[in-house]
Amino acid sequence: MRNYFTVAVLAVLCVAAFSENASAQLFRRVWQRRKAELRSELSYQLSGQVAGDVDAAADQLGAELDAKLAAQGKMLEGQVSAGLAKLQAQADEMLVAEAKKIQQQLTDQVAQLEATAKETVSGEAKRLRLEVEEKVVSLQKSANAQVTEAIANLNGEMDKARSASSDMQSTVKDELTRIKAEVQAIVKAELAKVPAPVEAPVEEEAPQQSALESAPARLEEEEQAS
Repeated sequence: MRNYFTVAVLAVLCVAAFSENASAQLFRRVWQRRKAELRSELSYQLSGQVAGDVDAAADQLGAELDAKLAAQGKMLEGQVSAGLAKLQAQADEMLVAEAKKIQQQLTDQVAQLEATAKETVSGEAKRLRLEVEEKVVSLQKSANAQVTEAIANLNGEMDKARSASSDMQSTVKDELTRIKAEVQAIVKAELAKVPAPVEAPVEEEAPQQSALESAPARLEEEEQAS
């Protein structure tokens, strides 16, 4: 009997334990399902609320960000404008300084080129002057030599002409002497052929003698004239 009671108690306990376990499992399942539903509902509600809050916060943050960006943009724009103005001023100063530097360099280079050109022109002019002087001296020497040679040649030709003239005069003189002698001989021969007159005036002999004496002189004058 006692064993039956024990078995019954154990059986009841087992059934109770099984029932509790089954109830617990059923409750757990129900709770899990409900919890999922609650979570879904809460998630939906929270999602909507959070979405609204997020949208509102986003709008607010966007407005604040836009304001900050606008302010920052204005500030940056002012800084950029100031920086650009400063850079422009610095660039202008640098350009002016560089232009002055370049102008000074150009002025110095032009002055140096002018000095070099003057030195070159002066040296070239001096060289050309020396060359001209040397050429003039050379030409003078050559001209003097040519003049001296021409004078010597002219003197030689004049000496030759004098010698030829002297020879010609001597030849002419000899020829005139020969002709004079021949004429006198011819005249004497012709006179010898003429018979002497019986009475000849004394006055007529003088003209004949003068004619005989003047005939060679006339022949010599005619030869010289021809």
